[in-house]
Amino acid sequence: MNIIFEFDKIDDNGVIVCKVQYSKNGKKTKVADIHKVVKKKYKYISSEVIERAFTTFKKQSEIDYFIHKDAGSFLIEQFNFWMKGYLMDDETVFDVGRLAQLKALKEIAFLIINVVAQFEDELVKIWNKPKFVKNSNYVITLDRIAERNTDLIEIILKHPNIKQQVEEWQKLGMIDETFTPDLITGQNNELFENGYLNPNYKFLPLDTKYFKDLELDILALFENLDEAIDGWLIHSENYQALNTIKEKFRGKVQAIYIDPPYNTDASAIIYANNYKSSSWLTLMENRLSINKDFLKSNGLICIAIDDEQLCELKPIVKNIFPKEIGIVPVRSNPAGRKTKGKFAPAHEYAVFYGASENSIPGSLELTEKRLARYPKEDENGRFAWANFIRSGQGDKREDRVKMFYPIYVNKDNKIRVPKLEWNDETQEYDTLDALNEMKLLYIQL
Repeated sequence: MNIIFEFDKIDDNGVIVCKVQYSKNGKKTKVADIHKVVKKKYKYISSEVIERAFTTFKKQSEIDYFIHKDAGSFLIEQFNFWMKGYLMDDETVFDVGRLAQLKALKEIAFLIINVVAQFEDELVKIWNKPKFVKNSNYVITLDRIAERNTDLIEIILKHPNIKQQVEEWQKLGMIDETFTPDLITGQNNELFENGYLNPNYKFLPLDTKYFKDLELDILALFENLDEAIDGWLIHSENYQALNTIKEKFRGKVQAIYIDPPYNTDASAIIYANNYKSSSWLTLMENRLSINKDFLKSNGLICIAIDDEQLCELKPIVKNIFPKEIGIVPVRSNPAGRKTKGKFAPAHEYAVFYGASENSIPGSLELTEKRLARYPKEDENGRFAWANFIRSGQGDKREDRVKMFYPIYVNKDNKIRVPKLEWNDETQEYDTLDALNEMKLLYIQL
């Protein structure tokens, strides 16, 4: 998916500001329109200069930036590998002067590595430092506010920003254009049979970003806000978000589902999706390691992936999560994804792993159709009677001769299979046990 640019403004410092967004329906950047606005202030800027700036910006998104967790050790290791390889591969006999040069080279290289490592270590500290939250808002349904304070509902409905909230509800398809705020509590303040709020609108979600002056009053209605919150939506770079909230949710999450970049241009997702393999593996390892801290001891993680990176993903996940639950193929595109010179894949995968050996996937509840197969019920659960004799295909003795054998039953209805030996000549089993008090019952299974 390509990105396009739209002119926004020229700020107080004279900087030309453009909005960047992903292209929809083949939309392209209108360079001529942008140039027409810009040249009113900067006559010397040509459309070619603007296009070149856009090209430079696009290329930045194609670069993989990589911060090494331990750059010093890594670079020293790599230098030593190179040095040993250089000495071993070259058949030349090194004299004292050449060895002195190599020693000096090593000292200089280690000094440079030390400088680079210090810089990288500082970047790692900055990158891993929990970040401040830029802003936060709460979304609370009207019924939860009304059951605590109906007067606050009246204040909200008369608030000047209620129009913005109504517009958001309309965009979300929760109300139609005929809606007016007075419908929430009834025209002429009439009460509804089921309570103070109109049952058609009692679950409309109020976003406190439109009511900042009332936010503290709204939140004060809840004695324990953390317990009242039943969901979090975080807009952030995912590593930073996970790292920042890690301590709050450590060991509290039962299940995690992630849908990472598949590392293929064919994907329809709108974020960076064409990493170098090493960078993609690093991206996944960093985030999966943090994810494990969130899980309960019996928690599960599910990762969506396709053929492009499945083989590379599994070793990383196995190194972090001790229990492999399984891989499930997911039919995602019945018509098949368009490819050139290849099969058109119609599926992806869901990879399941557990935080420990105690991680066991649950079972779906039995449907009415499946329950009908087990009409009987006792203290151990539901069951159905079935014939002990095999039925259906291959149910005759001549069809499965080795599956026809005797079972001994005594007067107390205790049963056992006697010792048997197959007889190739008679094509049946010879019994090696005495019958004694046991009855003989032939069974084919």
